[in-house]
Order: sequence, then C-alpha cells, then structure tokens
Amino acid sequence: MEKDAGQLLEAGTYNPRDGQQLWWTYYDRAVMAAAVLNHALFTVPLGQAGKNLSDTNLTVAGEIPKGQNFEVQFLEVKYIEDAAKTHAQYQNVKDMFRDSTLEFIINGKSPQLQINMALLMGAAMDSIILGAGVGDQASAKSKYTGVYDLPVPIILAAKTNFRVELNHSVAVNASLADDEVYISLIGRLISLQ
Repeated sequence: MEKDAGQLLEAGTYNPRDGQQLWWTYYDRAVMAAAVLNHALFTVPLGQAGKNLSDTNLTVAGEIPKGQNFEVQFLEVKYIEDAAKTHAQYQNVKDMFRDSTLEFIINGKSPQLQINMALLMGAAMDSIILGAGVGDQASAKSKYTGVYDLPVPIILAAKTNFRVELNHSVAVNASLADDEVYISLIGRLISLQ
C-alpha cells in the first residue's frame, strides 16, 4: 500500500509501527597488554568490570540488545598511544599493525570479516621524524585512525552474538602496553525501544 503525501509528511525518525531509525555507532575499547596474542572486544558490556561510556556503549555482553537490528556499514579503528614513543617504539607500533589481524565473528562461526591491521589503517600511518643530530631521537604521541567501508554490510539482528578480535601473530611489545584500541561499528540502527 502506497503512502499518500500527508502520511509521508507525518513520518519521522520514530514511529510506533517501524520503531526508531538512527545512524549509530557501537564502540568498545581494549587496552594493549604486553606479551598478549589476542584482544577481544564487545565481550564486556557497559557497567561491568569497570567499563563506562568512555569504554563502550554496548549494554549486553557480546550481542545486539533485544528490540534492535543493526546494519554495520563501516568499521573504524582508532589506536591511541598512552605515552610518547621513541623511534624504536614507533617501529613497534608499525610492526604490531603489520603482524595483527582484525576479525569480526558472528555466533562463533568463521569470520564475517578478516583484515590485516596495516591495510585497515591505510594511509593513517605517519612517518617517523628523526632527531636533528646524531643520537637524537624524536618523540611523539600519536593517534591513528583507519576506516573500512564494508562492501557488503553486516546485519546483526536482535540477540545476535558477535565479537571483534584483534589477533597478533607476534606478542605485543612491552613498549605498547597501556596503548588503547577503539573499535567502532558504524551503521543504521532500528530500535523498537
């Protein structure tokens, strides 16, 4: 049944029949730990294990809440250094990106997405700035951002179990401990609540 012009003018972001449609981001934060091979995200919800809104906005551990449908269209990764890095430590960041893979897993099955972190971060990798003289080391605290436009959106229905994993083929170097990785799932959310 087609809607007439009057019905279209009365339609908004929220209506009782179709729910609320939003451009939304679900995000989670992992703190890098030395000698670790895996960081799992979206497994601890808001309000548990000390997680607050600066860490995550997912309210249920590892699943889309009841009454929601989320179409993930973009994946954003932010890597934030905890402290300024020397030239050698900056190389450790680049090596970690090269030796790490991001996986998006639904219901414990094979990954829906698997991508090397260096490829995902793309041109966000800054160049090393060397010191002015022999023996000088530049020191900089950086933030890197990579955005991946999913060629096929990932649809997460209500109560769908999922997680995002950052897997390292080489253990994380101690100089990267306490650096932070934020993963954001960006897309269209339909909510009946």
